[in-house]
Amino acid sequence: MTSELPTSAAPDSGFDPSTTSRADADPPRRIRYRTTPRWWLRVKRAALLPYLSGVFACGVATGIVLILDADEPVYGGTYTQEMCVEGASRLGCRSLGHWVSDDGRQRLDAVYLEEYSFRRGSIRAFYQPTGIWNDADSGTVQTSEFRIAQPLLAAGLAIGPAVIGIAAVRRWRRSPVPRIRVIPDGERARLRRERRRADAAR
Repeated sequence: MTSELPTSAAPDSGFDPSTTSRADADPPRRIRYRTTPRWWLRVKRAALLPYLSGVFACGVATGIVLILDADEPVYGGTYTQEMCVEGASRLGCRSLGHWVSDDGRQRLDAVYLEEYSFRRGSIRAFYQPTGIWNDADSGTVQTSEFRIAQPLLAAGLAIGPAVIGIAAVRRWRRSPVPRIRVIPDGERARLRRERRRADAAR
């Protein structure tokens, strides 16, 4: 004599309608939350630190040169633009004129203003004839804004990459590679329902 099994569930299905649902009884599926390949993420991580190190080294080198040139004589004077040379700068024309020191003892003809924006008339400028980065070799004079921007640029090139690199390394230590989260289908359905309710409430 054979007994009929209940049609609601098979004995070996692992499904008990009184305690669980069919969605919770299904085997979990692997859901990938990131579409970027892991190998590409590793390549970007491996290239980021050398790039940041190079920028950091440029900032430190710029700062060292500015410190070494800090004791070099700098003469103040007036720069007067005579013309704007087209094609001398990638950002447009470059101001060309003459410079006269405040005491009138020094005069420079056919010098560039170390600033790419076009200026009409006269402006106060400075001339540093000696040093590692001297104006005699480059044939330029510098505005006060340009001289102030130099140490700020060096500090930004050194501090910025250092902060970004430290933050990136700390983040990578917490999560070496993007992980694949495994959740049951029932949990996935619940998350979808919550997402739909949140979208409908907006």
